[in-house]
Amino acid sequence: MSLTLDGINILLAEDEILLRELLVAHLEMRGAHIECASNGADAFEIFKSKSFDIVVTDIRMPGQDGIALLRRIRENHLKVTPVLMISGYSDYSEEQLKKLGANGVLFKPFGVQEFEKSIADVLMKN
Repeated sequence: MSLTLDGINILLAEDEILLRELLVAHLEMRGAHIECASNGADAFEIFKSKSFDIVVTDIRMPGQDGIALLRRIRENHLKVTPVLMISGYSDYSEEQLKKLGANGVLFKPFGVQEFEKSIADVLMKN
């Protein structure tokens, strides 16, 4: 499955440099516009300054993690920007993450097609 993400604005918060670069390259090939951060605090500052169609964030990151980012987005903004959480290991279940306000959850390892599909599913539901 090959999706077109033409014109979709994505905020990606991921601390693993190689994974972040791979995801950015893949999403840009699909036509998306990407802003990146390596932690939740930096991602939140970017989020406040621009409009995004979706936020994709790792759960475990140094400094401020993806859970804190999700909470800040949901508590401080009237924006209903969908949030897709990704993680290799989490202290939270998918159900708990959704109760916190996540619109989707994707567990590592995942392939780029699975990643694309998760983004498309979240965008279609919102």
